[in-house]
Amino acid sequence: FDRLKSEYQFALMVPQDESEQLLDDNLHDFGCHVDRGFELLNLVEFTHPINGDHDREENLVRATIRNTLDNTEQVLLARYVIGCDGARSVVRKSMKVQFLGKV
Repeated sequence: FDRLKSEYQFALMVPQDESEQLLDDNLHDFGCHVDRGFELLNLVEFTHPINGDHDREENLVRATIRNTLDNTEQVLLARYVIGCDGARSVVRKSMKVQFLGKV
């Protein structure tokens, strides 16, 4: 760490279960719910006309997910996706964002 130009010459790590709980608690405060037991298979970004008006469009994502308990698949539409799925991220790869680190 002596090569870093920072007053913080140390690594700070938070266990995943603690960071997940913190995120869950804060999302709950905003009226959101986290569903577990699903795997993201595919993510596609597209534009969609607002109320059928092709002059006004919004960006959406179409996510194909699989329930890991019964293997059923479903498609979800969303305005936002948060990619917290690690170095081999399906979200990151779908959005064509490079991972410059090491796994």
